[in-house]
Amino acid sequence: RTITVSLYAPLGFVHGLSMAQSFQLCDMWLIEGLRACGVHARFAGLNDIAGPHGKIGGSAQQRVPGVPGCMLHHTTLAYSIDARAMAAVLNTSAEKMSDKAVKSAAKCAGTRLTRAQVVARLVRTAREFGAV
Repeated sequence: RTITVSLYAPLGFVHGLSMAQSFQLCDMWLIEGLRACGVHARFAGLNDIAGPHGKIGGSAQQRVPGVPGCMLHHTTLAYSIDARAMAAVLNTSAEKMSDKAVKSAAKCAGTRLTRAQVVARLVRTAREFGAV
């Protein structure tokens, strides 16, 4: 019960940006799309998206050097997660969580919109950003 998006781009798309800047560049449209859904989304830490009740999603990035080189950016957003079940099955050590902006993997945020409505709003936002 998640929404997962991937962005594949030439490495030049993030040329000269720090990792933090590249995560924000790649996820800004998601932040704006979530806000359009009524979710008070914000960046948290290096690669998390959070709302007022905790973590909403997280991103990962792989950069492949070379000519022309490429970058894969992947983000998973919690839509309708059973937070207790998730916390029970995830192995989140204190060490792993120590550098995260969100201190509990059991905290997820949502919206009253249906999943289809959220996805439709995210697609519209991606188009507005010129990503689709």
